[in-house]
Amino acid sequence: MFFLNKKNSHSLPAKEIIREEKKTANILKAILIAVFIVIFTAAGFIVKPLDKRLGELPPLKLDHLRHMTDETGMLQHALFTVPNYREGYTTDDNARALMVSALLEELGNPEALALAWLRCSTPRITI
Repeated sequence: MFFLNKKNSHSLPAKEIIREEKKTANILKAILIAVFIVIFTAAGFIVKPLDKRLGELPPLKLDHLRHMTDETGMLQHALFTVPNYREGYTTDDNARALMVSALLEELGNPEALALAWLRCSTPRITI
């Protein structure tokens, strides 16, 4: 955008132009945010934190976690829903699975114990 100085109709220095453009950009940004808030609030799209809407959350399904876990641990990748054994296991994925299992057990989720029992009761092949 090219700004003219109203006093003497000479062009403004580059720093002044940049400052004016930033002001304009900030004003436009504020307007867009205000419009966004008005539209989504009017439409009922009010964002609430998860701890304030526990009753609205869908039931927890652990099917994929169960499929991705064997007696060794949690597999790294899958081809859609089929575990990809060629990719193997990673420490970070297993650490996250352990955290999920501990949180589920702390919440009293019966599936957490079932998953742990599945891992422990599967016979291991030793050579």
